[in-house]
Amino acid sequence: TLSRAVDLSKDQSYVLAVLNRGQLQRAMFPLGDTLKLDIRQEARALGLLVAEKPDSHDICFIPDGDTRAFLTRNFGERPGDIVDVDGVMMGHHEGSYGFTVGQRKGLGLMQAAPDRAPRFRRLVLSLSRGSCRRHWHPRRASRRESSGG
Repeated sequence: TLSRAVDLSKDQSYVLAVLNRGQLQRAMFPLGDTLKLDIRQEARALGLLVAEKPDSHDICFIPDGDTRAFLTRNFGERPGDIVDVDGVMMGHHEGSYGFTVGQRKGLGLMQAAPDRAPRFRRLVLSLSRGSCRRHWHPRRASRRESSGG
């Protein structure tokens, strides 16, 4: 089962919650019951340079922090079209890895509503086609569409 970390400021259970039961049974979390401060002190005592490395919100095993480049190197490009919910072509993307649900900036779309940028609604990976709402309004959006993730 998935449990919260002892150090609640570093808890990652929200990310790990997507793992299924089988994956969790095989996963090991050797530092889950340890405070990060204690780990840093131990690393310092061992003379490890990582002891002084600043905290990051990036994925820890991607040294340069470029998640998109890492995913592209390991899984290839996935270019495709961005269409609105009515099927109207809004633009083109170079790879689905650069998008998140609820994203509003950096989509490079051709048309934008005067008061709001189009919202990325979903990406169908098998088709490499993203869709967004051209005229997003909170009253018309479901909780899933309007959330950031």
